[in-house]
Amino acid sequence: MVRHTESYYIVVPKRADGLQPLHAVYSKHCLPAIKRVINQDKLKVTGFYKGLKTLEIPEDVIKSFDPEVKMFINVNTRSDLEQISSY
Repeated sequence: MVRHTESYYIVVPKRADGLQPLHAVYSKHCLPAIKRVINQDKLKVTGFYKGLKTLEIPEDVIKSFDPEVKMFINVNTRSDLEQISSY
């Protein structure tokens, strides 16, 4: 993903259920757009993407690194943690 940052400002994995912005790589060129949406109190992580050169990494590429796509599992509770510990 990092290799693509010379050509793109945002490199983000995309699954069938949507983008994974917390696993994305962002160029420092995104900072003005990020500041703009924060100043507008728009706090959705992908809120600054529009108009920026973005590469979406498709799920088939993700699966070549992680066939079961476990890297995006949310861990919010002790139960979630116990569940992933059994993997």
